[in-house]
Amino acid sequence: YDPPELQGLSHYLEHMLFMGTEKYPSENGYSEFMSKNGGFDNAFTEMEHTVYHFEIAQENLIKSLDMFSQFFIKPLLLNNSLERELAAVESEFQLNKNSDSTRLQQIHCETAKPSSEHPYATFSWGNTKSLKTEPEAKGVDVPVKLREFYDEYYYARNMSLVIIGGYTIDKL
Repeated sequence: YDPPELQGLSHYLEHMLFMGTEKYPSENGYSEFMSKNGGFDNAFTEMEHTVYHFEIAQENLIKSLDMFSQFFIKPLLLNNSLERELAAVESEFQLNKNSDSTRLQQIHCETAKPSSEHPYATFSWGNTKSLKTEPEAKGVDVPVKLREFYDEYYYARNMSLVIIGGYTIDKL
C-alpha cells in the first residue's frame, strides 16, 4: 500500500513506531525496557504485511504489552527521529541488497508490470532515494504522509494479535 511517491513507506513506518509513544515518549524506551528485562523485540516488513514480535520473561509480559500496544494507539512519529530511522532503513537496504533472497525479490520486482497493483511492482524496501530525495524533489511532505499512512492502515480490523503466556486466558 505504499504510495507511488513514497516507495518503502510501510517499512519506514515500522521503524518509526519504535521511536516513542504518547504514554511512553522516550525514544527507544520500549526496546531498552525489553533489553533490560531479558527480552528482545523486532519487526519486519514484507511485500504484503508487517510483523512486530517480542519475547520477555513472564513477569514483564503485561508491562511489555502495554508499551507495545501504544505503537498502535498513540505513536509520536516525531520529526527528529525521521533522519535517524531513514538512515537505518538505508543501512538495511545497503547491507542486504546483494543477498540471494533479496536478489530473487529484485528479479520478481523487475519482471512485474509497473502499472499492475501487484506488490512486486513496487519497491517495498525503501531507501534514502525513495523516501527522501525523490519525494522532496516533488514537494512531498514525508512526515505528513507518514502520519496519513498510519491513520489509513493501522487500525484493529487490519491487524491480528497472538499472545502466548503462562497466565489464564482471561488475564491474557
